[in-house]
Amino acid sequence: VRVKPRQVAVGRQRLRRVALRVPLQLRLVSHHTHAGGRGSHICLPLLWPRMDLAELLQECGAVQFGDFRLTSGRRSKFYVNLKLAATRPQILKRIASEMAQLLPDKAEVIAGMELGAVPLAVALSLKTGLPYVMIRKSERVHGTGSRIEGELLGNVIVVEDVATSGGSLVDAVEVIRRAGGTVERAIVVVDREEGADEALRAVDIELLPLVRIGSLLQDD
Repeated sequence: VRVKPRQVAVGRQRLRRVALRVPLQLRLVSHHTHAGGRGSHICLPLLWPRMDLAELLQECGAVQFGDFRLTSGRRSKFYVNLKLAATRPQILKRIASEMAQLLPDKAEVIAGMELGAVPLAVALSLKTGLPYVMIRKSERVHGTGSRIEGELLGNVIVVEDVATSGGSLVDAVEVIRRAGGTVERAIVVVDREEGADEALRAVDIELLPLVRIGSLLQDD
């Protein structure tokens, strides 16, 4: 099937003309409207393999601009909505592949705090064959009452979608350690560089980001 050349938005400021000869199912496009009046653009999944992870997050609309209240309670002019990325199989697969490269050799189980980290933990588990556990944000008042779902083994690697102050990651680490697990590192997709690294070092955890916020906000 021959598709006529057309203008396609790539990045935030430049246009490329592309002529694609692809199956019909690969010509599906997604439209996203950015908060803050930035308008809409077309995101072509066919182009994703050529992009680095920061570009993928920009193109799928995960970086949004406006007035937002973060989990930490702070207000921000931008928001990184990793759920828009993690719900797309191609991008989730890329995230899992890049996380796998940072996985310590002695890791025995993957842990993710609900909600955003759970699909990341599942994808990384499928990529590596390691089991995973889910950590609840609070104690349950029914059943076992445990905050950990799944079998917690010795050496744990924690994954997270976005780190801001690091509070959620520190909480996850403390839950794991109280349950008898050992954790020394945490992998995050995006580090907003607003104190998470320092907070985790204070509890002897090394933070390993796939993307730092600077690479998401820089102009093309």
